[in-house]
Amino acid sequence: MRDDFSKQTITEIAKGVGYRCSNPECSRPTVGSNAAQDGIITIGVAAHICAASAGGPRYNPAQTREERRAKENGIWLCQSCGWLVDADEKKFTVEILIGWKRGGQERAFRELVASGLPSAIEEAVRIGSIIAADNTSEADGEFEELFAKIQAAARADVAGYKRGPIWSDESVELTLRVFDDETAPPFSISKLPLAVEVAPEVTIVAPPGTGKTTTLLQLAGHVLAANSIIPLYFRLGDWSAGSAGLLASIHQRSCFRDISQDNMLRLAERGRVLLLLDGWNELDPAARN
Repeated sequence: MRDDFSKQTITEIAKGVGYRCSNPECSRPTVGSNAAQDGIITIGVAAHICAASAGGPRYNPAQTREERRAKENGIWLCQSCGWLVDADEKKFTVEILIGWKRGGQERAFRELVASGLPSAIEEAVRIGSIIAADNTSEADGEFEELFAKIQAAARADVAGYKRGPIWSDESVELTLRVFDDETAPPFSISKLPLAVEVAPEVTIVAPPGTGKTTTLLQLAGHVLAANSIIPLYFRLGDWSAGSAGLLASIHQRSCFRDISQDNMLRLAERGRVLLLLDGWNELDPAARN
């Protein structure tokens, strides 16, 4: 019995690296339009880091079925590299494949934010969105209704924060840069909505009073406009780790009063939620955990 990935999980694994092979010595694009421009060709596979069934490469009997089917256990590779890593499991260990995966995510993120022109990664993610739409079943209609309902609540919530004293109608978008790469060109916040779909997390670092809160609220606006994921803004100085959890606490806001924590979890499980955590550096270690 194989614990295969769902179509949704395959899409998330592929988008995480911009539909490029995660092998750093390959990195070839794995998706594109056919010659007639009326279909899509995919030469990539979502390979299991730890095998989907007993006897397979890198099988881990300690994993649960859910862990084997989770996107964390998947790596996106071209078909050739997918065959290669399974043919020589002693060389291509779990640690190596996890390193490839993380490196692929970082490369995809940097290409998305640091390119002045539309990139191959950007086009691949766009095509990936088409694939995801094609994978949507009739049963997902209810989910999309839920998405629209929570998105409307998030839009009203962000608007409420923008009516606060720190916000100005004349607020400009700050220029950002990749923290540890002086050679990468600066980029604007409008680049981030697509980039956060391939990056597990992004940290915005700047001195106090330089506009991080404004930047997060501007990012929320861009994400809402992109209509793919839902931004949930948290001012962590107002939240106590000893009280409700993050997703539970948001139910206390008037905009989200009719939305349950289970509703939020349904979106989170599909990778459709972006947590905007303002003031992370102000929390003590226990609260961060």
